[in-house]
Amino acid sequence: MKAARVPCGPILRMADISADAQYAARGMIQTAPRLPPGGGGGAAHGHGAAGSGGEEAVGGGRAGGRGAGSATGYVVPAMLPVLSETPGSTRWAGPELGQHTDAVLAAELGMGGAELAELRAKGAI
Repeated sequence: MKAARVPCGPILRMADISADAQYAARGMIQTAPRLPPGGGGGAAHGHGAAGSGGEEAVGGGRAGGRGAGSATGYVVPAMLPVLSETPGSTRWAGPELGQHTDAVLAAELGMGGAELAELRAKGAI
C-alpha cells in the first residue's frame, strides 16, 4: 500500500497507544479523573441524585466498563484533534455503571423507592 501511496498505518490497541512515545510526546494520552470536578458524583451504584455531575461527563477509554486506570483515574486518548490554542481535555471518566439508575427511573418512569427496591431484589437493576 505504501508503494501505491495509500495512506495507511497500523491498527493499535489501547495498550499499544498508551505505551507509544510519539503519542505521549504529542500529548495524545491523558488520565481522566475518576470523579467529576469538585469530587462527589453521588453514590457508586445508582443511588446518586440527579444533577450530581454526570451531565458534563465526557466519557473515554471504556472497553467493557473502564479503560486501564488506577484509583485516581483512567488512561484515555486525548480529545482529537489536539489544538495548540484550544486543547480539549477529558474532565472525568464519566459515571460508574448504574450510578444514575435510580434517578433516571424515578424521573422518566415515575418509579418510587418500593418499585426500585423490588427491581433491585430481582436483580433487574
